[in-house]
Amino acid sequence: DKAASFAIAGCSIGGQIALRATAQYPQLRAVLVDGPAVLSVDDMPPAADWADSLVLRYDWLIDRLLEFHVGMSAPPSVMAIISKIAPRPIMLFVGALGNEKAHIRLYQQAAGSNAQLWETPGATHCDGPTAAPIEYTRRMLSFFDSVQSPVTN
Repeated sequence: DKAASFAIAGCSIGGQIALRATAQYPQLRAVLVDGPAVLSVDDMPPAADWADSLVLRYDWLIDRLLEFHVGMSAPPSVMAIISKIAPRPIMLFVGALGNEKAHIRLYQQAAGSNAQLWETPGATHCDGPTAAPIEYTRRMLSFFDSVQSPVTN
């Protein structure tokens, strides 16, 4: 099956979409994401202090108001579905200077041993190809080479 040879990649909201697609479609062999965006309060790390607690409550309210406004439930959080990707490999890239490290580490933990994490030195959100172009390219190609298999007709 030719579809079984495909992998997917995405950055930011594209990373969120790539994770969701891989969880939904077992035909995808692997997923590589860079700085996948948070779209749900359920994907945010626990509050570290009172200010974070207020932000989480506000974001929870926004999620519910959005559901009410569009008349449908929000899709499950990435935290709720990422374990469905196993045993297929997941590569998570995150900028070492970015603000999404905490939730991406949670994704790695929820995914299990099939998930790898690389903090791109000097990078912020999704600018790994600019901050560390050689190492970024090497890691990306190495990951996809490791999951590649011959396609039989």
